Amino acid sequence: MSYVFGAIAYQIAEHELSASFSEDRDGSLISSLFAEYMSREKEEREPKESEMEAWLRARLLDVFPCAQRRPVWIESLPMWPFRQGIPMAFVDQMAVPESERARTLLSPSSELYVFGARVKSEYGWEMVYQVVQQVRGLP
Repeated sequence: MSYVFGAIAYQIAEHELSASFSEDRDGSLISSLFAEYMSREKEEREPKESEMEAWLRARLLDVFPCAQRRPVWIESLPMWPFRQGIPMAFVDQMAVPESERARTLLSPSSELYVFGARVKSEYGWEMVYQVVQQVRGLP
């Protein structure tokens, strides 16, 4: 049943939330979500796929948080980064501007996606940001 759960989670993340489990390489996030789902099941029966879908739709909104809006990826698959095994929060995205200077110094056909996460530090916590780049015109 955990394989079905994982497949449903992947599909909802990619197709409905513009997110991905690509950095959950060892499957620990999917496993912990499945354990969380099963722990709330009080009946001794196989859960229905429709119940798993409804639960995952609500739960994955918190797993893949956004400051305001969801990313709009220009390549075919989302590339949501993780930090310490947890998906980072999506901040925003921007296109590298088309200009002579940008063509010389940057990649004007790029879209930049900014993600952030609070991480523990000796001062309590600090912010860490990661930028994901996708390039227009790639498959």
